[in-house]
Amino acid sequence: MKKVYFAAPFVFDDTGSLRYDLRALILGSEEKLLAKKREADNPVIGFEGEKLEYTGPFYYEEISNGVFSDSDCFGVVKKELSLIDECDILIVIFDGTPAPGTVSELIYAAMRGKEIRLFYKKESADYDIDSLYWYPIVTAQTLSDSVTAVPFTDLREVLINFG
Repeated sequence: MKKVYFAAPFVFDDTGSLRYDLRALILGSEEKLLAKKREADNPVIGFEGEKLEYTGPFYYEEISNGVFSDSDCFGVVKKELSLIDECDILIVIFDGTPAPGTVSELIYAAMRGKEIRLFYKKESADYDIDSLYWYPIVTAQTLSDSVTAVPFTDLREVLINFG
């Protein structure tokens, strides 16, 4: 089974919950997004008619409990880059939420030649890639022929690709 890494900022609601984070919705629960217990517990998701093993990220990576020291920050980045190295497909969501980590993961995966499905919120109809993130999107497409960028106006348009 192919492995998928899902790059997007973590989205919390007013109560501090991740229950409405797109990954939590796709995985079926906030608990599945928080942490995995062991390798065999990686959730399986459907994407465009194919079953994929979700390998990350998880909010609580093995290296951290969510409170980051300098060594935790380096550990989390190293862990997530290794998960990208192991994945077959990188799914990226740019929904307008500030996303410096997601940009970094996108560029890293493009440099590694990973298959990338990128969904971005279309800001207007003036340009083909009219997004706050046009520069990293075009950079990734310049670095790799394996990047597919798909605009959306509502996250529900992204959700229909999963199931």
